[in-house]
Amino acid sequence: MSKLSDLSNGALIALLSAVTLSKPVLAINIGGAATVKTTAAIAYAINGVSYSKAALAAQSIAVTHNANGSASAGYVQPAGTTVYYTLGVNAAGTVSVSQSTYVAQAGSSNPAVGVGAGYQSGTSFIGSGNMADAPDGYAPFGLIKVVTAGAATFTAGTTVLDAANVTASYFDLFVVPATNL
Repeated sequence: MSKLSDLSNGALIALLSAVTLSKPVLAINIGGAATVKTTAAIAYAINGVSYSKAALAAQSIAVTHNANGSASAGYVQPAGTTVYYTLGVNAAGTVSVSQSTYVAQAGSSNPAVGVGAGYQSGTSFIGSGNMADAPDGYAPFGLIKVVTAGAATFTAGTTVLDAANVTASYFDLFVVPATNL
């Protein structure tokens, strides 16, 4: 029988080390809410061990991590942008929310704040708009794609998910997809 340690490709090991095994059915909690729910329990595996988390109710989506998985409080999503929020769960049942960059977003060279946290100090980058990874040790189970229009901005965990000029789409995940949804 094979085990994760038998693999030699680091990316494949990382991919298979944190997966969701069920369809939790991610959705807005209720109309006018800044929270989400799942209509089913979340079955997932971390490092080959199976876990289950009860269905979520009124789960905050306040940002906990940036696009590369480092702890971060996130940023206010500007008007006219598309940002992905990846939801994950760890072995202890703690839910994470990772915020992606948006296209052409200027990164911070201060590694202690926002989207630049976790990047090498003194470097700069331009946001790709690609989906955010779940932090190490978290199985991604859901993705929220938020598109802002007009003058609308979006603050995860504060702005209601069905606000005017805010379009939120919900996806259930096994792993984070290779291309944007």
